[in-house]
Amino acid sequence: MSGFLDAAELRVRNHTITTMSECVALCDQYIGLTGGQLLEGRGRMNKSQADRRAREEFAKFDKRNISDFDRFVQNVQKQQGGSAG
Repeated sequence: MSGFLDAAELRVRNHTITTMSECVALCDQYIGLTGGQLLEGRGRMNKSQADRRAREEFAKFDKRNISDFDRFVQNVQKQQGGSAG
């Protein structure tokens, strides 16, 4: 992915105007170049289904990953609970 972003940045630095359709074509070329498979058609989900799926997947991710702040709070709570006992 960084290669694609490097190419996009180069286009910006060179002041190369790129339309959305050109951007789609460049994305397709990059995916093909890197051995990826291009998706065809509009897919099997509509926007509301995709939004719901994204929220569900993020909720799974969020449950598995504890932020540094939450980890800090848990440690403080453990220390307070341990000294009070």
